[in-house]
Amino acid sequence: YPIPSDAAMIDQIGCRYTPHVMGMRAGQNLDIHNSDETTHNVRTFPTRGFDGKYINKTINFGQPGPGTRTQVFDNPEKAIKVKCDIHPWMQAYIFAMEHPFFDTTDENGNFRVPTEGLPAGEYDLVVWHEEWGEQTQLITVGEDGTATADFTYSE
Repeated sequence: YPIPSDAAMIDQIGCRYTPHVMGMRAGQNLDIHNSDETTHNVRTFPTRGFDGKYINKTINFGQPGPGTRTQVFDNPEKAIKVKCDIHPWMQAYIFAMEHPFFDTTDENGNFRVPTEGLPAGEYDLVVWHEEWGEQTQLITVGEDGTATADFTYSE
């Protein structure tokens, strides 16, 4: 699946990362924008593979005032934590995906995974929540590209 030529974007606005959780393609440019007049620090926490090396490079830079810096996560990786060391409440999660079949929920928890180019068949659909972890559900995608799934998290 080709990598999008448009960059994905995460913004620092009102001392918050927006969006809080996002998906993008591994190898796609990521524009890290600062809309605030204050300095932020952008630091990522990639995971280590079985060989002990980071799956993706660590990003760690100061970003004073408005502006944009572009980075790339070369390898697929789930839930790369992003935080600002200056404002410790600022954190987000980025999923660098190997395929284009992903989405992020809206404010009501709804999502719609694009299926164009996805062959009909059975697939594991995985959802993730920063506090409650992953859930997986086996779904069947029809010839028309449709499938349904319903996930529930409870404390």
